[in-house]
Amino acid sequence: MGYYHGKISQQIQQTKKGPWYLTLSVTPGPVTKIQWVDVNFSPEMQHDPVFTKWLLSVKMKPGDALNQGTYEAVKNELLTLALSRGYFDAHYSRSEILVNRDLNTAQISLDFDSGKRYRIGDISFEGDTLEDGFLDRLIPFKPHSKYNANKLSKLNQRLLATGYFANIKVIPQMDQAQDQQIPIKVELADKPGNSFQIGIGADIGGNTTKPFDPRYRVTWKTPQINRYGHSQETTFEWSKDQPKFLTTYTIPLTHPLNDQLKIRMGILREQYGLTQSYNSNDHQFDNTGHLESTKRLFGVLRQQSLKHKWLLGYSVESIKESYTQSEIDYDPTFYLFGMSLQKTVRGDNSFDLNGDTNKFIVWIMPTLH
Repeated sequence: MGYYHGKISQQIQQTKKGPWYLTLSVTPGPVTKIQWVDVNFSPEMQHDPVFTKWLLSVKMKPGDALNQGTYEAVKNELLTLALSRGYFDAHYSRSEILVNRDLNTAQISLDFDSGKRYRIGDISFEGDTLEDGFLDRLIPFKPHSKYNANKLSKLNQRLLATGYFANIKVIPQMDQAQDQQIPIKVELADKPGNSFQIGIGADIGGNTTKPFDPRYRVTWKTPQINRYGHSQETTFEWSKDQPKFLTTYTIPLTHPLNDQLKIRMGILREQYGLTQSYNSNDHQFDNTGHLESTKRLFGVLRQQSLKHKWLLGYSVESIKESYTQSEIDYDPTFYLFGMSLQKTVRGDNSFDLNGDTNKFIVWIMPTLH
């Protein structure tokens, strides 16, 4: 802790019966202050801005009290950072603390030899059932780029975001490194072919005529249908007044995540408004029930990720609605052409699931018959 002039006095208290007591009084004396900190990097690290940023944040400055624990923590931080950046031959050629007990000062010297920075070699995928080259489009860095653990972490996140895999391991094969090139092996395990989720709930107080309205939901997912990465999700929701069925078939286009075609089909039944009949005896309208409507949906949507986290979508949908009013059957068909542009920015709150969204949506409905 930097106290080299400490003194200890002791006192023993004897008792005729029972234990003796030992009292130690510690006088730490003056603390040893850091006179200077000298950290030297090898030439290749000097051109890596990450280490310059780290050096400015080191919690060990001239004038601070000497703390051996802080000194060891700083050494470990630098070594860990170097390994994460691909300096796998890094080591300290000198690491010492020179203490002047007379002046109560300490001089810290760290000479860090990083060696050459390694690069990412060939990437191989094992355990998947997708066509060759499909997963290569998820690699977020150029071939043989400089090693960075964050790059491999981003690759892991993209593989997870596809929804195809139950288990993902991105393994740098250090024992097979040649010419500062580290091959990467990605071990994958597919999710089960089908999964089902069941949900039960209720709408309480949402309807004046029905204070308790039970609701049920069944979701069926197939994360990977074929070697081209197609997937589907089908949802059936049931309530007495609003049963709904919706299925979405997703086809990756130029990129498994950033460019997708979604084909949607669904049926929705609704009750809304009131139906009335004229009572000629009382000269007034009597309520006879609710207007019941059945909607059939078919739509095609393409979503593309743009730069700066913008998401572009454009779609065409057909909605056919059938209902009866005043004993007359109606079945209009709507064709909707739409375009949307949106961006979600998440704050520092890790519980903020929605974030702030900038959204622009344009719908065009040219046809109605």
